Amino acid sequence: MKSLSTGKMWLFATGQFGWSLLSGLISNWLVYFYQPDEASIAQGQILFIPQGLVILGIFTVIGGITAFGRLFDAFTDPWIAITMFQTGLPFFVTSLLKLPETMTTIYFVGMTALSLVFYIPINKLAPELGKKKLILAAFAIFALSYLYTGFLGRVSVIPANVQGLILMVVASLPMAVFGILPQAVVADIAQSDAKRTGSNREGMFYAARTFAFKL
Repeated sequence: MKSLSTGKMWLFATGQFGWSLLSGLISNWLVYFYQPDEASIAQGQILFIPQGLVILGIFTVIGGITAFGRLFDAFTDPWIAITMFQTGLPFFVTSLLKLPETMTTIYFVGMTALSLVFYIPINKLAPELGKKKLILAAFAIFALSYLYTGFLGRVSVIPANVQGLILMVVASLPMAVFGILPQAVVADIAQSDAKRTGSNREGMFYAARTFAFKL
């Protein structure tokens, strides 16, 4: 099986970067327009959907859509964690840290840029440590990131903007891992299946993964 050239790998990585950026922007707009903060409402922002914990007293409308609409995806793709994190970022910044809404964009762009920087060491470490170990480590770090969000705005000794910066840096590493290694694992599985069966079914593997992701 012919391996991909370095140029094509970088083209793929660039495409992933663009997809991540677009996904994050859409997630931010979703929260901004449908779950505005008090400052936006005071400026005349229209409320399009009921606000507050209206679903079983646990979820907001946006939270319920995100959680239940992507439940299946939670078992098939780590992007569910990234999507929920990006959707929650405006809430972390404006409601927990009490920072201006413009800081959401700054943190998101910074997180995406750092993820792109981490692509290089991750690609070098994957052959040495193994993709499975790196993905498991990324899950652990991302879980710690979510745990850290529960303390945002409560640590008075650390300025709010620094707390946001810490979150941005810590979350960028697992995002980089999730951006490239799961796809590489699918490629490894397809290659192993081709050697075992003598039939190339890469398209089927990627079609199944894409179908699960779109659900």
